[in-house]
Amino acid sequence: MMKTYSIEESKPKEDIELYSVEADENLQELIQEKEAEIERKRNKSGLRPQHYNILHGKVPYEEPKCETHLSLKYKKRMFGRYGYESGVNPGALWPTMDDIKERYEYEKVAYPYSIEEMLKMAKERREYEEKLINERQLKIANNLKKLEQWKQEIADRATKRMQAIAAAKAKREALIEEVRRHFGFKVDPKDERFKEMLLQKEKDHKKKLKAERAQAKQEKLMAQLAKAESK
Repeated sequence: MMKTYSIEESKPKEDIELYSVEADENLQELIQEKEAEIERKRNKSGLRPQHYNILHGKVPYEEPKCETHLSLKYKKRMFGRYGYESGVNPGALWPTMDDIKERYEYEKVAYPYSIEEMLKMAKERREYEEKLINERQLKIANNLKKLEQWKQEIADRATKRMQAIAAAKAKREALIEEVRRHFGFKVDPKDERFKEMLLQKEKDHKKKLKAERAQAKQEKLMAQLAKAESK
């Protein structure tokens, strides 16, 4: 009787194992594609994949998409936010000796003073500002004390000004009355003769005041000379 063989029995053992591995890989890829398809269908938001990942607390990009994603700053941010799930090696995030040296040189220029010097400067600035505030408050207090005196001085000046205006008005009215007596009859103040006479009277009055001041000044000088000679 002739012996028969199945297809599996007719294949060498190595071919069977290779076929099994390829089948497993194909099955795994199929499962992954299926899961990705399901995930796409579940995404009803319409967001882009990177935005959808961020929304669900995942790394935005599985692989770098531009030069920015290769920068140290970006890697630090990704590791700080997602930890080891970011795929970033934390050992690569430490600054190099050149980075440390450059930072040290920068701080020497940006912050040239020591902590003790900065504390001293801050204390001096605070004391100076407090001094200015105290001086201003003292000035305000002194001004408030003088307020009543200033108000009285203003009132006195206003009174003197009103008195001067009243005196000038009375003097002009006296001159007008003098002009009327000069004509011996009632004259309209708008009359040219009246205006001319009033102007002349004002000139004569000013001249008289000037002469009186000169005489008073001369009498004062003579009194001083007499007093000096008596000594």
